[in-house]
Amino acid sequence: MGLELKSYIQKFLAAPGTNDAAALGVKIVSTAGADWRVIGVHHLSGAENVGNRNVYIEPVDAQGKRIPGCVAEYTWEGKRDDEPAPPTALDKPPGEVAGNIPISAGQVLTVWLRGTSDKVSGLTSSPDIPDTEGNTRYHNSYLVVFQRGTGAPPSPPSGDCAVYVARIARLEATIKDVTTRLEAVIALLKQA
Repeated sequence: MGLELKSYIQKFLAAPGTNDAAALGVKIVSTAGADWRVIGVHHLSGAENVGNRNVYIEPVDAQGKRIPGCVAEYTWEGKRDDEPAPPTALDKPPGEVAGNIPISAGQVLTVWLRGTSDKVSGLTSSPDIPDTEGNTRYHNSYLVVFQRGTGAPPSPPSGDCAVYVARIARLEATIKDVTTRLEAVIALLKQA
């Protein structure tokens, strides 16, 4: 694999939230209060991928140095309860990406790190793009870099905060409604 990991880490440190796979349907899903933030997603070129079909994952600190002992978790669209998705130790030696999760044909994965973590969804080995040498149908890969303790989530990618404000308002209304209902149930139970 011809992936220049250090250069991608530096690129993502300089511009957290970079996602060159967004046009392929890959999304960074921020998690409030996450210990792990996704600082970058890259769809590997054919020369970098050389026919593989993996999500390569690298956990780093604020300086871009690997953090050992991390575990990646994943699921996929349509996963049944009887289908295993074993956690993946990110324990490869220096000089390699910390770990990888294979993408089977037809799967659309979501990956995250164990703990409170952002997620990356829409990872498929068959994005809707023309075949090239090293990247053919069912043979596409991605690099996802997580950073520990980077603080607040990145700004919404569209720049249109109105959508997010509306979502927050709906969530607040739902929480208020549920709280009111719970208080009524508690009052009834106290009377019983």
